[in-house]
Amino acid sequence: MAHAYFLYYSPKRREWDERGEVFVRYGPPDAVDYNPLGARVVNSRGSTLQSPANVMLFATGPAYPANVQVWTYQSLGMSVTLQDRLLSEYYLLPITSDFDPDPAPDPDSLARRADALATAGGRGVFHRLPPGIRPLPVEGAVARFQGERSPRLLAQAEVAAGPADSLWAEWVVLDSTRTEVARARRELSPSACDATTRRVADFAADLPPGSYQVGLSVGDGRGRRGTFRALAELAAGPAEVELSDIVVSCGPPGWSAPAGASSVRPEPNPGARVAGGDPLTVYFEIYHLSPGEDGRARFQYVYTVRSTARDPRLWIQRLFAPRPSIPEISATRTEENAGPLRRQFVSVPLHALPPGPYRLEIQVRDLISDAEAVRTADFVKAPAPATRD
Repeated sequence: MAHAYFLYYSPKRREWDERGEVFVRYGPPDAVDYNPLGARVVNSRGSTLQSPANVMLFATGPAYPANVQVWTYQSLGMSVTLQDRLLSEYYLLPITSDFDPDPAPDPDSLARRADALATAGGRGVFHRLPPGIRPLPVEGAVARFQGERSPRLLAQAEVAAGPADSLWAEWVVLDSTRTEVARARRELSPSACDATTRRVADFAADLPPGSYQVGLSVGDGRGRRGTFRALAELAAGPAEVELSDIVVSCGPPGWSAPAGASSVRPEPNPGARVAGGDPLTVYFEIYHLSPGEDGRARFQYVYTVRSTARDPRLWIQRLFAPRPSIPEISATRTEENAGPLRRQFVSVPLHALPPGPYRLEIQVRDLISDAEAVRTADFVKAPAPATRD
């Protein structure tokens, strides 16, 4: 805003022109073209109108010259056309009746800007980090559970760092009115997946049902910082069987928590990576299981792993030289439980699958009430590390 003030503020008008507003909303452009070739810089009327964004129509009168500036934001996939219609260096958006000339970034280009934060409708794009701070890539994940009295929100953060690195993570949760409802800060610890190159932290809070915005920030003492943001919708659990979100964990614990145990905090693996020949380990909770005549609940769960990899070749190549499909992995288990709540770890062997992206689907059926619930989780099987002779 200070730059826009000094560059575009007019003491005579006591305001800045449209250049100041665009500068504040999107920052300095990558390129500015003054009266570029091919742009309409003279007003025209009637059937000769070819470029509504670069001209202004009058019902009568001659054609007037006008200066044009075109601001290009390559990383946002956006081009902004501005007109100086009075030749006074006061630039405004074009006047047009067939589209909105107000600038907006391309959604696909904006999605690739991990360092930027957009407001609603793309009306502004701002850097996530303050000047002078170097970015630190952060992987994050958010999962929802049902607590004893209210829903529970779990957030995990992971960064690439060695044992000698000192990093701190902070999380903030805002409700639908953007009021802060949770905040905590802690030091990152070595990851159970890879203690030598990854560090992790997790946070949890019991919150009432509603819409929440979760923010995670990780920083070190060397001027690096990274952020992760996510939206979470917490709802009151239904009366019939229901599943929590599926959380990909690091390593199989080899047990399932009993119904009376305290809440479980699985080892964070927000990147959802499974290394080499390791099995996939996930944690989830089953709610509102119906008791039988003996007071015990009985349920069945089926897990299925499917590949989500897409063949990038042209359709004709896929037609005449189809690649062999990756087989699914599926298994079924029937269990008993001494209560309506089941905390469950599942370990899936993946040695028969090639590296790539996959999706795990877990379907649970209550054998007493015959109600069903389904959840999915995406993960990546990484190649096995290279061995040295």
